[in-house]
Amino acid sequence: VGRVRAVGDAVSARDWERAAELTSGNRLDWEEVDDFMTTYGWPPFTPLPDDFEKDMYAAPLRDGGDWIDCLLWTEAERPSDVEISLTIIPDPDAPDGLKASLVRMRAIGFRHPERHDQKPRPAGPAWTLP
Repeated sequence: VGRVRAVGDAVSARDWERAAELTSGNRLDWEEVDDFMTTYGWPPFTPLPDDFEKDMYAAPLRDGGDWIDCLLWTEAERPSDVEISLTIIPDPDAPDGLKASLVRMRAIGFRHPERHDQKPRPAGPAWTLP
C-alpha cells in the first residue's frame, strides 16, 4: 500500500522524476500520462487520502505479485474517475523488496461513454481488497 500511495501521490503532483524513481518498465511514458491527466481529468489532482485503499482493487499475478487499480483524487471529484494500474512484484534486489510498473491509465467513469477504455472493473472473486 505504501508504494501505491507514493506512486499515486507522485503522479497526482506530476512529479515525473519521483514517479520514475518509484517505477520501472512502465508501459506508458510520463508525457502520455501527463497528456491524459490534462485532457481528461479535472485538475487539480490531490494527494491520496488516508483511506484511499478502500477504492483500491488488487488481483494476484500468476508469477507472483499483484495487479493494483488505484483511483487518483481531485479537488472537484474526490475520488476521480481516473485510475492508474500498477504491477507490484517482489524484487530481492530493490531496497524495499518491490518492483512497481505503471501498466495502464484509464477513465472508469461515464463522462464519455463512447470511449473504449471506460469499462467498469471486473467483478468476481478474483478482485478483492489487498
